[in-house]
Amino acid sequence: MKTKEPQIKVVRHNDLIHSRFAWTLEELRQVLFLLSKIQPLDQEFQTYRFAVKEYVAAFDLKSKDAYAKVRQVSKNLMKKVIEIPLENGDFLQVAWLASARY
Repeated sequence: MKTKEPQIKVVRHNDLIHSRFAWTLEELRQVLFLLSKIQPLDQEFQTYRFAVKEYVAAFDLKSKDAYAKVRQVSKNLMKKVIEIPLENGDFLQVAWLASARY
């Protein structure tokens, strides 16, 4: 009997859904996968980790060159900036990824 893989659940704010980003499919997958690691009660930025094997399984990808692809995509995400509106009218600009470790 085949076991069912767990579903990835991501809840996004409407501002994120309606924002315009030039995403590749791989970038979108990696961002959504990382977002799925955030717990509803998380209050502060923290380090989130995932195994490439888990990522490959979640999207039913072929594992050939998976590490190299994840590495390249994370480099690309460190160059992309999101602008977060603050309550006082200011904006905070941050990269999607602050760092990545292999």
